Amino acid sequence: ITKNMHRINDFRWDQVRPWKDSPVIRTSGPWAQFVAWDPQVVRHILKDKFEVYSKPKPRQFPLTALFGEWLGDDGMFMLGHGPHNPRQHRLWQAERKAASQIFTRGNFNALMRRVFATKAQRVADVLAAVAPSDVVDMQRLMFAFTMDSTQEIFFGREGVDTIGGARDAYAEAFDGGHRAMMAYFLSNVALLEGAALLPWPLGPPPGRTSLQSGLVALHMRLSAEGRRMIRHTRAINRISYALVRGRRGHSAGRSDLLSLFLNDEVGLTDRQLVDTVNHFVIAGRDTTATTLTWLHYLVATHPDIQRQLCEEYVELAGALHCMDVAARRSR
Repeated sequence: ITKNMHRINDFRWDQVRPWKDSPVIRTSGPWAQFVAWDPQVVRHILKDKFEVYSKPKPRQFPLTALFGEWLGDDGMFMLGHGPHNPRQHRLWQAERKAASQIFTRGNFNALMRRVFATKAQRVADVLAAVAPSDVVDMQRLMFAFTMDSTQEIFFGREGVDTIGGARDAYAEAFDGGHRAMMAYFLSNVALLEGAALLPWPLGPPPGRTSLQSGLVALHMRLSAEGRRMIRHTRAINRISYALVRGRRGHSAGRSDLLSLFLNDEVGLTDRQLVDTVNHFVIAGRDTTATTLTWLHYLVATHPDIQRQLCEEYVELAGALHCMDVAARRSR
């Protein structure tokens, strides 16, 4: 995996391509992964038997443990759901119930539509200022677009402008921590797996993850990527806790996700609120940014489709023109 990080999507496709006609594929490697693309199998996992398919426990998969270290253990990507884990399931349900309020039609029109339209206009302004012969890093721009948008929608932070190149401490810590986490994991798979087998204090206490082992804890503080991840994680927590504590008692009348959680009176602690909102950031930010990046790539490489989209846009939106993405070099 480490050797193929520069082509990770192609590498994963190479692994499963010979069996692409199978409904479920089991990949090779230190941890078994199952790839399912048959609609009936996906429905079985995500709907019919959803309570059966939960997340791996941190002690079962080092990357899960590292994710919890980075963005917290009490967010939706770490909490187990289903009857096998009643405590975590109750918290998971409370988070889902409160979060569902922000994804209503009314709130979309009132908040999300306004935010997305404003940030999209900012992207258009940045692109309009770029010379046609210049290279545009659309991935950077889309990740900035979704970061600025999620900061306002989830945390209620207005005025974040990484689209325009402005620095933001939360955005830098979030992206820096994400990169450091993945780099540390991929560079130290053998250490993370091996430490889990050692006795305490070199290994972890019973029932804990390899991150709680003395060997890994020391190594993280000595390695460059480990120190970088720790530094960025502390910055994310410092900023997030300040936002949560500053919003308590001042959430009435607001419609951002953090305020909705506070208004719902589900009794979440500061830590649970921080973890929950940060998990929503990565859920709504990275996935959308990647999709938009590929959308721009496909539009740029299919000028006939771009023309049809532009004609429809001009007709429906009353726009005077439509930017020619295909004429620009993108990466």
